[in-house]
Amino acid sequence: YFLERTDFGRRVLAAEDGRSGCYHCARQRRNLLFDLARARGCNKIAFGHHQEDIIETFFLNLLYSGNLSTMVPRQDLFGGRLALIRPLALLEKSQIQAIAAGLNLNAVANPCPLAKETKREEVRNLLQTLAAKDKKIMPSIFAALANVKPDYLLTRLAPPC
Repeated sequence: YFLERTDFGRRVLAAEDGRSGCYHCARQRRNLLFDLARARGCNKIAFGHHQEDIIETFFLNLLYSGNLSTMVPRQDLFGGRLALIRPLALLEKSQIQAIAAGLNLNAVANPCPLAKETKREEVRNLLQTLAAKDKKIMPSIFAALANVKPDYLLTRLAPPC
């Protein structure tokens, strides 16, 4: 692996222009990963996203961006020159934690001082509250992401009256 220190977090936290800090910090980190992959001749970048991350992203997009989308296990970029892969995408977070515990691996905490104050954290808490009431909710949401019925979605909004 390779470690690259940045000041993205500090710069985003210092900005007072009303932009979403999480979005811009993530965008800068992602662009750096693209640059590092290109410089090293890599054609894949692997992320550790799991089922809950994919579900949370779906709800973030639904609630705050007005679209039905999420992360996918493989996403080809730049005309296929680079692929983002998420090899853990079909696993639940608890499954990954169990495997990590069996291998004596410790989770790395998110170092961002705002990590517990984000829209993602709000969505995560909402989903955990729902899942605590019915254990089928998260598997059902995840299955729904691959069971889209386009005939039952609006194709466009009617103009306001």
